[in-house]
Amino acid sequence: GQPHIIYTANQDITQREEELKHIKESRMVLEEASTISGLGVARWNAHTHEVHWSKGIYDILGLPNGSIPPSLKYADTFLSEEGRQLFWKEVERFKQNPGLEGEYIAPAHFPNKKSKTLKVWAKSMIEDNHVIIYNVVQDITENYENQKRIEELNKQLEKALVKERKKAIQQLRESEEKYRILSETSLDLISAHA
Repeated sequence: GQPHIIYTANQDITQREEELKHIKESRMVLEEASTISGLGVARWNAHTHEVHWSKGIYDILGLPNGSIPPSLKYADTFLSEEGRQLFWKEVERFKQNPGLEGEYIAPAHFPNKKSKTLKVWAKSMIEDNHVIIYNVVQDITENYENQKRIEELNKQLEKALVKERKKAIQQLRESEEKYRILSETSLDLISAHA
């Protein structure tokens, strides 16, 4: 037969494989750190609508990791009406303003009737010509409720102090009046016997 020509091309992908391994390891460390700290991380591509949730997001939602596909619509179902309006307003604001950073607090209500207060730190940026919104979410329910209790106790304390101050002023006025009457009466008695 006729001779065959075979062309081959080889490429060393060792460096690329090492970089991918390093990225995977970094993601695992980040995932573990966010779980330990009680934070959840969500990433949303505004162009493709692709969403990624870390294990921390599932923990905050009270769901087993990976039990439902990540979705903005699903996250939305947990929010109160006030929280839902704020959430979508913030999503649109961050979508329209790449480079924007900010934070907000969103009340959430879960199927088990448990309410939570979530603090969200958000940042939008451009990656591969797509707007990507990153959210770091923390359940601050306990701290938030404690802060509200402290504020309420401070209001009660202030009311009690105002009441006590008024009472003390009234007692001082009564005492001054008694002293005035006593001193006038004493002068009259001294004058009458002199």
